[in-house]
Amino acid sequence: MPVRSKTTRQKMTAAQANALPPSQVVDRYWIEAFAPGVDPHPRAMEKYRAYLEDPDSVRTGKWMVFVPSEDHDPVWAKVKAAVGAGQLGPRAKTATAKPSPRSDRPDRWVIVIYTTDFQDRADVGRVLAGLRQLGIGGRISYKRDVETLQSRYGAGASLYVSQPGSLEFDDHQPTRKVHR
Repeated sequence: MPVRSKTTRQKMTAAQANALPPSQVVDRYWIEAFAPGVDPHPRAMEKYRAYLEDPDSVRTGKWMVFVPSEDHDPVWAKVKAAVGAGQLGPRAKTATAKPSPRSDRPDRWVIVIYTTDFQDRADVGRVLAGLRQLGIGGRISYKRDVETLQSRYGAGASLYVSQPGSLEFDDHQPTRKVHR
């Protein structure tokens, strides 16, 4: 049964929510995991300000894994443990049981694994390999954070795509400016 908080009027802290399986969290859209040494305080406004000043300054990106509802909690547990052990990117987040207005498929949930620089293909590939080692075998798309800041979602928003089971990834938008 989903958990709202200790009392019905009190919202959980981020730390409390992050300790639960995503299917048990109903008072926020996302829960997160952080690599050792990563500051867990939100930096969204700093990233947005940097984007407004210079869109090319936003170098972060993310692998987006979509999993069926029944696999969501166990796959998140693996990703969370790997991020916490420093084996993937600096941060990961996943959707929770709170219905999202952006979700067009209630039968699948997204898990997002960040990298620090979308141009560092070696690191992007290292994180992909880590996801494959965790048993994530399906098609995985990689999106630059600048696309999110521009509200680009769905078809055409991905920079890289890795086909099922592959350790390779293709530039999905070869005409898009990737290097400064």
